[in-house]
Amino acid sequence: MSRQAYFYRVPPQELHRRSQLQPEPAKTKALQTVIEMKDTKIASLERNIRDLEDEIQMLKANGVLNTEDREEEIKQIEVYKSHSKFMKTKIDQLKQELSKKESELLALQTKLETLSNQNSDCKQHIEVLKESLTAKEQRAAILQTE
Repeated sequence: MSRQAYFYRVPPQELHRRSQLQPEPAKTKALQTVIEMKDTKIASLERNIRDLEDEIQMLKANGVLNTEDREEEIKQIEVYKSHSKFMKTKIDQLKQELSKKESELLALQTKLETLSNQNSDCKQHIEVLKESLTAKEQRAAILQTE
């Protein structure tokens, strides 16, 4: 192979390397378009951020986001929560006490029924004893008359 033929014949790897080094106009144009779109999107997002920051400042100025008021409201909420918890505990205690009193009442009602039954039995027994006494008195009277 002559020296001249070597210079004119370029291996395919070299051609590929050279094409990689030289930017293609279509690729460059596409990349520039993408970059421009991204820049536009960034600018839009930055405008949105500024608008939101302005809205926050306006809300703060109008008192909607007044931190002192919010802190006071949070403290008030905590007081209400604490009071609510205390009242729930108190209600639970009262329910337990009521349950205990109902149990005692039931026991006393049972005891009252038992004593009422005993009283009724005692009255019947007294009536039987009176009848027996009356019968004995009548028999004694009959025996005395004879």
